[in-house]
Amino acid sequence: MPFIDAYDAILLDMNRTFMFGEDRFSEDENYYPAYVEAGGTALTNEEVSSLINGCVKRMWTRYNDPAFFDDFPSVAESLRDGSPRMKLDSAEWARLERVFQMHELGRVPEEYVACLKRLAGSHRIGVVSNIWARKSAWVDYFREIGIHELFEALIFSSDGPHMKPSPVLFRTALDAMGIQARRTLYVGDSLLHDVHGSKALGMDAVLIDGSCSAADELASSLPDLRLKTLLDLPDAPTG
Repeated sequence: MPFIDAYDAILLDMNRTFMFGEDRFSEDENYYPAYVEAGGTALTNEEVSSLINGCVKRMWTRYNDPAFFDDFPSVAESLRDGSPRMKLDSAEWARLERVFQMHELGRVPEEYVACLKRLAGSHRIGVVSNIWARKSAWVDYFREIGIHELFEALIFSSDGPHMKPSPVLFRTALDAMGIQARRTLYVGDSLLHDVHGSKALGMDAVLIDGSCSAADELASSLPDLRLKTLLDLPDAPTG
């Protein structure tokens, strides 16, 4: 019997679970084309890079800190916190948020689109994902590639101050879909944010194997199943 047959619903992490090529942030990344595309002209290439990279560094320092799991700052707050003396109007700050958003957004390969459709054919599915920028770009992209209607719930951390492994995001998805934790499987690539967070609420969890981070040492839960990729999930056997 396939492993997933024991569950009524499947909740999915997004980045490095079915979306890839995200978080294109680095000192060498060229953000200026995205800034120009967003209508920007007032800032230099160097200023845009400094503002975006500074924002990323501030957010990364908090991402794995339990003190911020339920008090995580928005991109808008982090941008402004790093440049309190910079006098920019609201439209310019919005452009910088858009640049951040465009570089955080990844892509879903065709084989993963097919896998999601297959999972949605046998189970109720939803997304519970940590993202930093506003969710609009992800929602638009899901519609563009034809997967938006597959999900009964799209729960993104950037809607509020909570970040997985906070139980708030998982509970929000369970409540939105009207499903029980014990009949729900969660799938993600992080031992701390995904496995530890979901199992704390009574869900079983699949870990999509990747390299463990130092933050995973904070996790006290083990997955019920390990897989190389999400593509292996539909046919993974019990035991």
